[in-house]
Amino acid sequence: MHGVFGETAQLQLGISAISMEHQHTPNYAGAMLIFISVVLLVNAFFNVIVWPQFLRRVTQDKRARDENGKATSFLRVHQILIAIALTLAAVSAVGGVIGLVSAATAA
Repeated sequence: MHGVFGETAQLQLGISAISMEHQHTPNYAGAMLIFISVVLLVNAFFNVIVWPQFLRRVTQDKRARDENGKATSFLRVHQILIAIALTLAAVSAVGGVIGLVSAATAA
């Protein structure tokens, strides 16, 4: 009987050691979520700062309007590209905030 109880005790100690080791494992998924969220927010901030200034320069360019004052394809293409970039910035900002909130609530 002593051998059976001794093996059971050793098995229980082994399981306890494994579960304690697992508790001290760093949370790389949480750290990666925070990193990606911050990158998304930096991306959004950069795009919101840069693209409106670029649009001002494009609208002042002589190629932006024809001789009648109508918008040229040069201006329209740039407006579309900037609208896409600002839409992606908004999506990045939302994703970054959701990621940070998720990381905060998971901790």
